Amino acid sequence: MEKGKDHKPYEYGRKASVLSTLNSNIIVGVASHDLHEHDSKTLKASLSHAERSRQTPIQTAVADRGYRVSKRSATEPIISHLKHDYRLCRNWLEGSQGNVINLLMATCAWNLRK
Repeated sequence: MEKGKDHKPYEYGRKASVLSTLNSNIIVGVASHDLHEHDSKTLKASLSHAERSRQTPIQTAVADRGYRVSKRSATEPIISHLKHDYRLCRNWLEGSQGNVINLLMATCAWNLRK
């Protein structure tokens, strides 16, 4: 998938969605997507995954610049830290399940660090 960035024109692998709380930045839900869909089409699956572990429904969603809803760069630093500090950008586990496990391990490490 061509990105349009000079330093990284192509990205490979699965698309991942990360949902965190607004104030404390605790990750409350993740979703790994098989298809390379636009970010605006992954929001419903991501929110439903996060609501499975909650007792109250999510009322307000703040999205990063990839989503076409309210644009805000609140989650971009979290995703960057997951990629570089918690090695989400490198996956040594094999296959589709390996990608999901790598995503879960990186987000668990983030939450334990918080």
